[in-house]
Amino acid sequence: MLSNQHSLSVYIHIPFCRQKCHYCDFLSWPNRIEDLDTYVEALLAEVDLYRGRLAERPVATVFFGGGTPSLLTGVHTSRILEKLASAGSLTKDAEITMEANPEQLTLGQLKAYRQAGVNRLSLGLQSTHDPLLAFLGRRHTAADFYRVVELACQAGFVNMNADLIFGIPGQQLEQWQESLETLEAMKISHLSCYGLTFEPGTPLHRQRDSGTVCAADEDLEYAMFRWGIEWLQQKGYQHYEISNYALPGKSCLHNITYWENREYLGFGAGAHGFLSGERTANSQQMESYVAAIYQGEFPYMSCEKIGLAESVSETMFLGLRMRRGISETVFESRYGRSMASFFEKEITELMQRGLLEQQSGFLRLTEKGIDLSNLVFEKLLVSSG
Repeated sequence: MLSNQHSLSVYIHIPFCRQKCHYCDFLSWPNRIEDLDTYVEALLAEVDLYRGRLAERPVATVFFGGGTPSLLTGVHTSRILEKLASAGSLTKDAEITMEANPEQLTLGQLKAYRQAGVNRLSLGLQSTHDPLLAFLGRRHTAADFYRVVELACQAGFVNMNADLIFGIPGQQLEQWQESLETLEAMKISHLSCYGLTFEPGTPLHRQRDSGTVCAADEDLEYAMFRWGIEWLQQKGYQHYEISNYALPGKSCLHNITYWENREYLGFGAGAHGFLSGERTANSQQMESYVAAIYQGEFPYMSCEKIGLAESVSETMFLGLRMRRGISETVFESRYGRSMASFFEKEITELMQRGLLEQQSGFLRLTEKGIDLSNLVFEKLLVSSG
């Protein structure tokens, strides 16, 4: 596995929200905000459990995800980041991201986050069209987003992401184009653009199954995906991962940790981690999460040793999500063998079909391969020796 000389990333899950969106299957607890202080105290205690591991490795990225992390106060955020710093070392230029919903943020709150050390804001916009936001169960309007971006600039944020969804039932191609054009005009530095998925257990999934909602036409959804790639690149955004676009120097370093299958720690209920060849998942129940921590135990729901075959497959399909692909040199340094020694037949077939290509020491998806990426990934989910 990876050497201890590599830096770590830290993910912090804040599973509180005011209202669960219709498409969301992430762990979140609506209407339990009164428990937030208790939760933060447990989270700080969980960091203490990892002091030995944090002391060994510098932390280069921190990501507050949720739920709605922007329900945290500036004091909460400062205490969490100070605890991480005291337990190990946050690099001087660490990327520290806070996910936030546009409807609730104030200038004072944004200044408090910035003072605490947060230097990247990720705003859950989803669309610039209010009827589509209402359909998705979002609490904000497009005007709320525009207001928050202005306030964030006043608070000193220069690195901001906006999440967008395409393929929403009833969404027109022109509406998708207008959303991207609006954000480009605002010079939002990073855009995450995802096709809508109907996750089991969500209201949208139930509505689709009952016939009250119809999924978007596949050809229309593909047209949105392709138009976004071509137009954003024309406007200077780098399409650096299948669903992500960034102005030069603004790629999300934290998410690159995941796509390169590198090590990270996860704090909070439901958080996942990957360290020393083990993948962990914390309890999703607040009571059991808190109880384990105060008994001096890691609050794991599961802890799984990742074998060579699984590690190699994950490195392949995660790494190929990035447009630059996978470095042949880095892969061989990590595993002591070439990619071809694990997947010669699959790589040869996929290259012959025009889905993979080798360029400047990297194996990567072609343009055709991007369109058929799920097929490529399935080919690499095999037992490797």
